[in-house]
Order: sequence, then C-alpha cells, then structure tokens
Amino acid sequence: TIEDMEHLYAALRIKEYLISLNLLNDSNKFNFLEIGGGYGGLCRWLNIILEENINTYTIVDLPLISQIQAFFLSNYFNENEISFPYESNDFKAKIKLKTNNEYIEDNENNYNIVLNQNSMPEMTDKIVKEYINKISNHNLNCFISFNHEAISKHFNQKQVSVNEICNKNP
Repeated sequence: TIEDMEHLYAALRIKEYLISLNLLNDSNKFNFLEIGGGYGGLCRWLNIILEENINTYTIVDLPLISQIQAFFLSNYFNENEISFPYESNDFKAKIKLKTNNEYIEDNENNYNIVLNQNSMPEMTDKIVKEYINKISNHNLNCFISFNHEAISKHFNQKQVSVNEICNKNP
C-alpha cells in the first residue's frame, strides 16, 4: 500500500528508540500492544525487524478494522501465528487481534511496550482516557505514541492530544 513506507519508517524509528533505551538485546522479549493498528502495516514491519524481540504483538481496534487486519496479516504470516478476535486465549499465536471491547473487558495486563500511531486523535477524550488508564496498569517499559495532532475540530470537539491527556492522567 501507499502507507507501507510510512510503516517501515515508523518501525525503524521504534527500533532506534528501543535501542536508545537499552531495551533491545538477544534475550529481551516483549509483549507489544498497538492501539488502533489500521490495516496492520506497522505490525507487519515490526514483526520482521524485531522478530527476535517480540514475544506477542496484540492489535486492538474496532471490529470491522480487525477483520481488515486479519485479511492483510494472513497474507504475510502463517495461520497459526495469528489469533483472530474472540478466539480462545489458549491459542498461542504471536500476533493477536482483539476488538476494542475485548481489550477493555479482559484482565490481561502483561504488555511491556504500547504503541499508538495516528489513532488516538480520532477518538474521543473519554475513550483515550480509558485506554491510558488501562495501559498504566500494564508491566510497561514504554508507551510510544506518534500522531497527526493538528488539533482541529471534528464534530464540534477538538481532536485529542495524547500528550495533553497523558499529562492530565500520569
């Protein structure tokens, strides 16, 4: 897709950032969580670039978008490497797709690295706060968020600024 180079660039920047934090070495394996993963492009590139350092990679998104991710990612990864929304958690897939409701309702909190690229400004303040509160309970090494934060109005509401919400909810 046209966005493929953007996702490759983002994946390389994330790798660079994790190296600067001394988090990447041969023995470190992380559980990634991506909030709002689009069609799955960043997931694809990170699983190629950081293959040895990823234990699991979970994408949380709207149900319809999760189906698009399932289609896209199944073209690059084996069937047994991906679990689809509402599949049993017993399934030991490396890439896990969850709907937003599944994520909010589950008690799993073992994510070490949480990513957000361009999705939180598309959400309401309330939804972003819910995500921020939930991820603050994880065994977190870092939260990496990079967004198109033009702070424009959409449906009479100012776009969410992830930085502002994080500062209000430490």
